[in-house]
Parts: sequence; structure tokens; C-alpha cells
Amino acid sequence: MNLGSVSDADNASLDFKAAGTLIDTKTPAWKQYEDSYSGYEPPLTDEELANVQTILSQNAAALQLVTSARGKTPGPWNDGDSYADMATMLNLQLGPERRLCKLLMLAALDAHAHGDAGQGDDEQAVHRLMDVLAISDAGEDRPSLVGHLVAVGASALSSETICKIASDFHIGKNGLTRETILQFMTC
Repeated sequence: MNLGSVSDADNASLDFKAAGTLIDTKTPAWKQYEDSYSGYEPPLTDEELANVQTILSQNAAALQLVTSARGKTPGPWNDGDSYADMATMLNLQLGPERRLCKLLMLAALDAHAHGDAGQGDDEQAVHRLMDVLAISDAGEDRPSLVGHLVAVGASALSSETICKIASDFHIGKNGLTRETILQFMTC
């Protein structure tokens, strides 16, 4: 793929990069999530769900950026050549996208748990996990080992999460559609 041919406005990678940098991991809610022993395994407790909702509301702008990236083409990440060393490169590239993938995983768990109607929104859950896979695909376009590491980690997180929640998906009316399942399977 010729990554240089994607305009900044149509570049999903830049939306992912911007979304990842918006996430504040120093909030009490994020720290509680990071400090949890289980990493929030479904089914989530009421306390965990409340904490997830706090995290999601604090990071609504990042989630909106990811939603707006749907349908865009991954392009150059515009990372530049200014990395002083590998540690800086890892922090600047790996950190924001890793946080973003975690946020999207939490959004998927929240949607699956109760969604807008209180019965779960598995359609939204799967779309959030497809967003994680889109970040994975975009990460592979980064011309570095770090880009590949981001891609592998994102793909693994999405796969792990879908396995945790798939056993009780709501399929059919008011649930997950066949089209979405097929779309996820081809990501």
C-alpha cells in the first residue's frame, strides 16, 4: 500500500494516534482498573462496571475519534525521525495505541454488559473490538518493529476479549446481526 497517498483528513492512523494521546491514565478510575488483579474479567462486578463507565465518560473524546476513523484508510503515522532512542520510540508509539486498545476493550465489555437498553449491546461491543483490529491493521503499516508489536498486541487483545464474551452474545432481534459477525470474522 502506498501510505503517502492518504490525505490527513482521511487518515485513520492519525485519528488513532490522536485518540491515544487524549487518554489520561493518571485518573483514579484508570489507576483502579490498572491495579485490579483480574484486569476486569467478565462478568464485571457492579463496582467494576461503574469504574468502566467513569473511564469511558472521561475518555469520550478519544472514543469519538475512533468512531470517526471508521471507514477511513490507514495512512502514514507521521512519527518523524526524531526518536532519540528505542525507549522513546516505544513510549511515543506503543503507549498511546496500547492505552487506546485497552479503552476500546473496556467499551466492548461495557456494551456487552448492559448497553443502552440495559440488556447488552453486543453489536456495539463487536464494533469496538473491530476498532481494535483496525488499529492492529494500521500498526502493521508503521515501518518499524514497534508498529508490528502494536499490531500483534492489539490483535491479541481483541481476540482475547471476543473469546471472553462470545459465549453469551445476544444474536438476532435486538442483538448481534449476521452481517456484523461475518464482518468481524473477515477483519
